[in-house]
Amino acid sequence: MGPGVALLIIGAIFAFAMRKELPGIDIQTVGVILMLAGVAVIVHARRGRVHEEETTRVEEQPHDPTKPTHTVVREKTTEREQK
Repeated sequence: MGPGVALLIIGAIFAFAMRKELPGIDIQTVGVILMLAGVAVIVHARRGRVHEEETTRVEEQPHDPTKPTHTVVREKTTEREQK
């Protein structure tokens, strides 16, 4: 999300604060394009957020010679936020 904010700031400077003219380049248009790219990066970053959690649990079993003394259980939870 940080790069998106940086693009927004740089684009705003180009679009609203710079008055220098370069031959063949419209600085204000470049600024607007950078701001739109920044918004796209921020939206993409917020939609693609994934939260993963892995838990390892050891379950002790009563002493039984026919079964192992403990069992390792691994659980993985993945949550994807979509707005």
